[in-house]
Amino acid sequence: MTLAETSGEAASSVEEVNSGELLQLKILPVLKERQLQHGLRHGDYQRYRGYCTRRLSRLRHCLRLPQGNRKNFKKREVSGADLELEKADSRYLEIPVTIIERAWACAMELKQEANTETRKRIHLVSRLKKALVHAEQFQELGRESTRLDERTKLEIEAYASFIFASFHFEMQHWEDAMRNFKNAQSIYAQIARVLGDHPEASIYNEKSNELLPSMRFCAYQTGADLNISELTAQFQSAAIEAMIAQRPKMSEVNFRGYKITVPTEKIQALLVRIEDFEKKDSVKVEDYEEILVELRDAIQAVRDLTKPEQQTAKTKPSMMLSYLLYLRLKLTNSRTELLLKEKTQPKDSIRLIEMILHNFSEMKTIPELDNDDDFQLDVDNSIAAFKGIRCRYLADVYNSSKKWTEALLLYNKTVEYLQQALKNKPTDKNLLDNIAKAQSYAKSASIECRAQIVLAGVNDDDDVDSVLKLRRPKEPLIDRLNDFVLDESLVSGEPNVAVFPPDFSPVPCKPLFFDLALNHIKVPASLEDKAGLSTKKGGDAGKGITGFVKGLWGWGK
Repeated sequence: MTLAETSGEAASSVEEVNSGELLQLKILPVLKERQLQHGLRHGDYQRYRGYCTRRLSRLRHCLRLPQGNRKNFKKREVSGADLELEKADSRYLEIPVTIIERAWACAMELKQEANTETRKRIHLVSRLKKALVHAEQFQELGRESTRLDERTKLEIEAYASFIFASFHFEMQHWEDAMRNFKNAQSIYAQIARVLGDHPEASIYNEKSNELLPSMRFCAYQTGADLNISELTAQFQSAAIEAMIAQRPKMSEVNFRGYKITVPTEKIQALLVRIEDFEKKDSVKVEDYEEILVELRDAIQAVRDLTKPEQQTAKTKPSMMLSYLLYLRLKLTNSRTELLLKEKTQPKDSIRLIEMILHNFSEMKTIPELDNDDDFQLDVDNSIAAFKGIRCRYLADVYNSSKKWTEALLLYNKTVEYLQQALKNKPTDKNLLDNIAKAQSYAKSASIECRAQIVLAGVNDDDDVDSVLKLRRPKEPLIDRLNDFVLDESLVSGEPNVAVFPPDFSPVPCKPLFFDLALNHIKVPASLEDKAGLSTKKGGDAGKGITGFVKGLWGWGK
């Protein structure tokens, strides 16, 4: 699947409905967009045919309508019973449309090559005949089903008539081709007339004009006259009249107590679309972009009307311009709030809230509204609320950095701003929901910050540098038993509990005497020997057997 195919499918006007609601498929706008995105802008029918094949496979897979399995083929067409199911949506109608488009694209590809190879014309007719058969089945399905709205039934009739006319035109059945071309052209012209200034009306007008040359050629071949002015009246039905009767109109709007006349039908259609758009439960960012582009064009158109006369009355274009400017800023803020829900980083959220605050500041300067005290008060309430929400995200940034003191101050400031916004009792439900969520979050987060500060052993007025954080103090635990410090080393593999081995400590000297000098004094063995009064005689010492042995070995020496 290519990126272009994915974006094309996302942008298609396929609308899913709940059980009991009518199914709707805007066939011509959907096909026009796909054809331009997938090859027909450059006449590449082969590429478009390949896209139809892949799209058909994806539809059958998503809707669980396979045609057998890999080994056995079992034909499976969309029937009226499928459309009556509770789970049925407009994608069921896309399957027959895609089958017809694939066969038609193959025929047009062969038509480009039929000038050089005659054999391919036979294949061309075969492909058109296949498209004709599927178009007949699709037409019958549209007529029998009770789940389709009137516009979808008309689109099916016009599309089937175009396929019939294409086949008869190639077969040179001029009268049949002329009849089907008239049918398709009349339906498209009537739908365009009903849509008025709606952007889709140009698509139907363009298709209606594309059919005129083929109709002139058929009229030439049959010799009949083609009165173009009467073509739009060829197809009149109750469905067309019902669409005309149900076409919403908004000739004037009430805004801030004033009735404002809407100058053109195009702006009327745009205001109706905005009114329906705001009633939707789920919208996407892309939907906002489309509405904002049309609003920008409408604002420029009203400015062009205002310039020549410089009218200032409340019911004249200048008040209309103020209303459109207000709508543009309001929808821009709604789009930004939708983006805000998708962001997870506080820094990104702060940037988006700055954009919202800028739009509110611009809203206060809108002409004709800058003197409206009630309007200015409502805008001031919104500004105060979003300033509080901005403080909340700023506090989250400091909270993630473990700067509890700054985070606590900002959370308190958040509550202060939100209470200021509630003081004037705003009535906007969306604004009240945002205030309630931010206020609840700020109160719980401030309690957490206070707990962290208490754990740090500091007061709210202490210096920021003394805020509690994980540390690795040099002092061992045994030396700081009276101080609470989150020492991350205590839960690590090397806890800093005590110094080991312990350091030596100096001790005082004790009054002890050690008599060491006596070891160095030479004392005679006997005082009698010193005095020469020994009783032993040296002559008798070496006599006897013992003396003989000592003398023999030298021991007595």
